[in-house]
Amino acid sequence: MMEDKQEKVLGAVNAVEAKTMDTIDNVEKSSLGSSIPLEVNLPLHEMTKYLMFFTMFESIPVYLISCEGNKNEFLHWISRGTSLIFLITAIVAGLLDLVTFYGKMSSLYKFVILTTGVRAIAAFLVVVFSNISSMYVVILAILYFLRIATFDGLFLYYFAILLRRIESDDYDNNGRRLKAKELKGEKV
Repeated sequence: MMEDKQEKVLGAVNAVEAKTMDTIDNVEKSSLGSSIPLEVNLPLHEMTKYLMFFTMFESIPVYLISCEGNKNEFLHWISRGTSLIFLITAIVAGLLDLVTFYGKMSSLYKFVILTTGVRAIAAFLVVVFSNISSMYVVILAILYFLRIATFDGLFLYYFAILLRRIESDDYDNNGRRLKAKELKGEKV
């Protein structure tokens, strides 16, 4: 009797999977499916812009975590202080990122590094001190911080390359390599 139920469930699961794959095949062959990109080829300028906005929006969950607070009186004040520091540095870092990116001001890059680093450290403190109830939560907080630090590092890396390319004579203002005729001053 139990095997009959298992076979019915497996049959239903297989039917759902077959129907899903059939639907995916139909959509893939349709005009809608042909317009959905399967690969993303982003220029350095666009990739840097998306990473910049991603790191800005990633500040929102950290701030929401800090709003929860801590029930421990001592850690509550540490959590409040670090959340205030995080909020200020996140706003300053976001504005500085925008000004440096859209203004193409490589002279501000050192301040972008500084504010991004302070924001990452404050995010670590906020996430870890918001709830130290168990080791499991602390490990998850550290993993979440490592994710934030990874994307911040990627943004800083791509941003440095983009700014270096913008200053170079071999690249245009979007970080794309100029063609040989454009390098010689001829119009293409």
